[in-house]
Amino acid sequence: VTAKLRIREERTRILILLNDSQPFDEGYMADYAIADTRMALYEAKKYGIKPFCMTITKNSRNLRELYSHNSWVVIDDICKLPERITKIYRKLTT
Repeated sequence: VTAKLRIREERTRILILLNDSQPFDEGYMADYAIADTRMALYEAKKYGIKPFCMTITKNSRNLRELYSHNSWVVIDDICKLPERITKIYRKLTT
């Protein structure tokens, strides 16, 4: 996604990640998965892309390790998602 976004000419480029804050999969886990995700986020920022994570899990260890304090939010009630997305978008684009 970073490769596609970095060639865009828009002034504001946002990479919104919807996940469970667990960068793990079969054969891709633990410290390697965290380091790989951290590098991908670093590369996005290097090209002026703003990564932002919306998650359903309160695993603050991974969130704090991967994202700065104001670039993630826990959405624990799916009914609040439309309202939260609107506020997040405004915050990221102003």
